[in-house]
Amino acid sequence: MKFQKEEFEIVRAIIEEVETLLSKAEEIIVINQWSESQLTDLIRAFHTIKGVVGFLQLQDVVELSHFIESSLKDVLNSGVEPTHKLIDFMFDSINEVRKICSQLEDIVRESTEFIEIKPENFQLSNLLTQAKSLNEEPSEQKEESYSKDEENVKENTNTEGKQEEQTSTQEKKFEHELAQSTLKDFLDELEDRIQELDRLIQDYEKTFEKDVAHSIMRTFHSIKGGARLVLSLSQEIGNIIKSLENIKNLQELVHLAETYVSSKIQLGENADIEILYEIVDIIVEFQNAISSDTPFEETERLNVLLERLSETTSKKEHEKPKVQPYKVTEALSESQINDLISELMNLLNNFDSKTPIEKSETSRIALSLAETICETFERLGRKEEALRVSSIKEHLDSGDVKSALEQLNTILKEAPRIAPEKRQETPKTRIESEKPKSPISSELQTIRVAKTKIYEIYKIASEFITMKNELRHLIRTSHFTDNAAEVIENFERKFSRLTYELSNVALDVRKIPLRYLFNQFRRTTRELAKNLGKKIEVIVEGEDVEVDRDIVELLVDPITHMLRNAVDHGIEYPEERKQFGKPETGTVKISASYSGNFAMIEISDDGRGFDTKKIKEKAVKQGLISKEEADKLSEKEVANLIFLPGFSTKDQVSQISGRGYGMDIVLSTMNKIGGQVNLDWIPSKGSKISLKIPLHTLYIKALIFKVENRKFAIPMEYLQAVQNIHIKDIHSYKNQQFIRYMTELIPIFSARDLLSSSGSPSTQSTFDKRGKYYALIVKTEKSRFALTVDKIIEEGEYVGMELPYGSPGNFYSGTTITGDGTVALILDPDRFWQFLTLSLRNKDRIPEVEGNHG
Repeated sequence: MKFQKEEFEIVRAIIEEVETLLSKAEEIIVINQWSESQLTDLIRAFHTIKGVVGFLQLQDVVELSHFIESSLKDVLNSGVEPTHKLIDFMFDSINEVRKICSQLEDIVRESTEFIEIKPENFQLSNLLTQAKSLNEEPSEQKEESYSKDEENVKENTNTEGKQEEQTSTQEKKFEHELAQSTLKDFLDELEDRIQELDRLIQDYEKTFEKDVAHSIMRTFHSIKGGARLVLSLSQEIGNIIKSLENIKNLQELVHLAETYVSSKIQLGENADIEILYEIVDIIVEFQNAISSDTPFEETERLNVLLERLSETTSKKEHEKPKVQPYKVTEALSESQINDLISELMNLLNNFDSKTPIEKSETSRIALSLAETICETFERLGRKEEALRVSSIKEHLDSGDVKSALEQLNTILKEAPRIAPEKRQETPKTRIESEKPKSPISSELQTIRVAKTKIYEIYKIASEFITMKNELRHLIRTSHFTDNAAEVIENFERKFSRLTYELSNVALDVRKIPLRYLFNQFRRTTRELAKNLGKKIEVIVEGEDVEVDRDIVELLVDPITHMLRNAVDHGIEYPEERKQFGKPETGTVKISASYSGNFAMIEISDDGRGFDTKKIKEKAVKQGLISKEEADKLSEKEVANLIFLPGFSTKDQVSQISGRGYGMDIVLSTMNKIGGQVNLDWIPSKGSKISLKIPLHTLYIKALIFKVENRKFAIPMEYLQAVQNIHIKDIHSYKNQQFIRYMTELIPIFSARDLLSSSGSPSTQSTFDKRGKYYALIVKTEKSRFALTVDKIIEEGEYVGMELPYGSPGNFYSGTTITGDGTVALILDPDRFWQFLTLSLRNKDRIPEVEGNHG
């Protein structure tokens, strides 16, 4: 089956829909809880796959989906759980259909003018044969999947006639729900496309850039594709809305709109902004009519617009203005001539696959190229070659493209010295061509907001409007009132409350449950263990913990590497586990919980734990640390060597592990987001890697302080107290200063020595006898220390921003803007303490990991 260029978006949308449905189905199967609602959702997923794949005429996928759907309906009707064979069959089917989706994506990506999908290239003969054997399997082989109370199952068995009636009713129900879902998705996407068009047209009006025009054209095409998909379910959609004419007319409108913009691009002209805005206005009218299921009322306005678009497109298609040949101002090189000939050949070779409008434009471009080549040869004195190309020009001028192509091929055969050099496309890098799509990226592209949050935002916005009016009144009257200061103070309190509420709502809107992250790992971990010949059970807890979506996206790679290590290095093979008195099936647990303003994510297993002796030996052997240094390390410090770049305990590199950069990625990601990582283990019993990650990176509560003429911020969750201390309160021991805080002695450092803008940071703090100091009592995961500063500025809420590119980031997690508009660097106390301990112990080569104390 062939799909033209304008249908590419539809094919892409179908592929994305199938991939999403496969992930949803896989998630349900992995959970292995066969409630009625779970089975219904699974049946609906395969039913939908069957429907959308039918559009591509992939009959094997349709039959496979139909078989699974029917088998699951039998399971639902009988009240038994699916057999292990059926579960494995569904997993195999999902894998194979995923491969087909990947192949289709490659075809779409590599196609330029049309897509040809041949069903014979996407056969699933083996799976369909398995399906027949599963269908013929005797009932006694299915007994293992029956529920414990077999008599109840038999009592629930209906007669054959009733089952058929029930199946028919369920199918109608599924089809109705599919139609409802498709219509809702179409309307949701239509809203997004309308907003996108508004933005694009505004950009286009400013620049009239060709790229923006292409984006507008693609957006019209996307709407057309969505409308076409809805119309493919016209029988079911017709039971939901009264008139399909609105969708049909909308499809016609956006088709003409797409053609209109396309013709303008090809002619090198600017599209009329007024026409574009009028198109969007009419689309909005259609959106309202479809949503409310009411007749379209702007019929006359629509007809005028359609006529205008038709006339414009028709006029441009038949116009053949004289095309000016390229101006040749100087002699071209041989390679430049070859490039022009190659371009002409490509144009003529692809001529038949083009639309009428594109053919018209292609003819004109080809004629221009031929005239340029001919003129070039004349300038170079190559009259024979100029004469040959002139004959091509004559064919093109008369509209005979076929003869022009034949003549060009003849010329190239007879005159190899002007044959075009083979132009090699720049090969894609490995990253560009093989970079996998994030399994959760599609979930993160859109924001689904609960109605309660919308109401909260609306309420806060209303109060801001009221405050704006109060402020206007205050400005007008404050000069004449005695209580102006009191009024301003009340206003500031109200403003602070509203900004606090708004920031909280904004943060909540940005958060998503970690289930979007965790769900993908159930199956990948199971597959990895299967490939290694190991048995594991994956336990997931805390899926409802919510974290900022940007952070969730960054956690995909670190957790992937942690799980690979758990399965490859941690969990033993079944025979080895039996020798240690463990069950053959190992356990990998992924859990999440809240801890103040942080979320804790833990990856634990009941495997070998860390072999610190082997880690130490490998680190010395690989030259990452000397034997003398290694002998001085504690057990925990040895374990932390796994975070060194290039370190691995594997002797051979495999596709799964052994390169030595997995745990380095974990540590670097935690540093990037201001998180911490901690290792715990019991030899031969198991290990646990804990990630402490911020819930968000947008707003922080912080104390602003000053050192010399620079401002700094320290997050309030690290700050235990602010004290005034005198020089006599500072004690020295072995070149290190201490103060007493409550019942303990804690080290004290001078911010002037560490954060000064001049010179290198030094832990050799100097304190003069000028009197008292402001001392910040800071508590990190690993210790408590004091930091003397010059001045305390203020405490408040601030917007956190990333450090500018190239800024020194050893102590800092970002920047913020203070109340007077100046920039303050946000201190990261954990990294700060890490620097202090490394400097004091002079072990710069050993990574001291945040959050790594017992």
